[in-house]
Amino acid sequence: MNRFDVINNMNENKQRTSLSKINQEKEYNIECFNDNMNTNILRWYKLNCASNDNVRKYKNEHSNATLSTDSIKYKHEINSFPKRSGAASVLYKDYIYLFGGYKLNKRLNDFYKYDILKNKWISMNNKNGPSKRENNPSFVYKNKMYIIGGYEGNTKWVNDFYSFDLHTEIWESVHVEKKSEIYAPSGCFGYALSVDTVSGILYIFGGYDGTQLHNTMHAFALDTGRWIELEKPSGDIPSPRSCAVGHICDGYFYIFGGYNNFKGSNSLYQYHLATGIWTKIKYNMTEMELTVDSYEDIQHGNGNINDSTTSINISNKNRNSSSCTISNSNSGLYDDKVSCGADNSNNKNRKSMGFNSNDTNCSYISSKEIPTPRYFVGSFLHNNCIYILGGYNGITSKRLNDLYKYDIHNRTWEKIHTTNNFSERSSI
Repeated sequence: MNRFDVINNMNENKQRTSLSKINQEKEYNIECFNDNMNTNILRWYKLNCASNDNVRKYKNEHSNATLSTDSIKYKHEINSFPKRSGAASVLYKDYIYLFGGYKLNKRLNDFYKYDILKNKWISMNNKNGPSKRENNPSFVYKNKMYIIGGYEGNTKWVNDFYSFDLHTEIWESVHVEKKSEIYAPSGCFGYALSVDTVSGILYIFGGYDGTQLHNTMHAFALDTGRWIELEKPSGDIPSPRSCAVGHICDGYFYIFGGYNNFKGSNSLYQYHLATGIWTKIKYNMTEMELTVDSYEDIQHGNGNINDSTTSINISNKNRNSSSCTISNSNSGLYDDKVSCGADNSNNKNRKSMGFNSNDTNCSYISSKEIPTPRYFVGSFLHNNCIYILGGYNGITSKRLNDLYKYDIHNRTWEKIHTTNNFSERSSI
């Protein structure tokens, strides 16, 4: 046997040993999960920006970069991100872009991007960009970040429209067909919006203009630059509100929560894009799952929801189906009421806590619960599910840091249990 054969045999043995260790670790992890499900509770991690030494090193390495890619003419790295609330933000490839917001009694128009892979904040060009403002929604469409509306302060609400080209890094006003402006929304903050990527149409709902809340739906064709006249809506039209969550999935525009003038909401509505029909969602939740939500998570000034002013009505038509309605006559905990129906024959997970087998990338502990009323919420859409993060509960005057998931196809809510949580916050 020559020395090359010896080296090859050594490498093969190392590979076998490594594979054996990996398999042992997999088996150990499975045993740990079976013995203690709490090991699978999702954990939050706080990210710290790079040190000043790393920032200087990165600048030196990119000192000869071109303007269109890594130029430092209009942008430079910062060691920490300035605090604020009510900023506009989008995710594009490996970056989070963030514009404006509110800090110390003033509105902002500074612009940053966060490099997720390098864990660095970078100050960006805001030349020809929007004015200083807060609570202005934003979105991405065809490699551009869009910003519409917001509040500039001094009782000035706007409905101007800007785009930022994420390749050329240039701001410009969005071209709007003059004749179509009669169908545009008024100057507001707190729109709920989402883009139908199939048709290239932006849908905008609600908002607050300084005088009143709105519940009108507007539509803008992004490729042609014109506002569209929509059919008169029908069905369960939501009450006027601002700062709700908006997502489009499978031909429907979904809104959750929002501020409705005297309290927050935890209702969920869907708007059919093709017909303009609104429907208030009825959740497929069992009696037990609603009880968990009622007794553990919803509180107000007089105590828990199970006080004398609260009624829980349950009717059983047969052994396999049930329906229930939760209402509260005084506290206003729910937006109108929460009505739910369930077919228990199709409900495989009868326990309030358990392993979610629908997610292929991660496992976590969850319980079937409905979120408490809230607005100024962080949210995203993933795999036909709406995720709700934190927000502000106007009933308890409390900021939140909980995480919920709504399965659009199954019409069920889950509270995702996490550890090492960030502090309670709103305007996320």
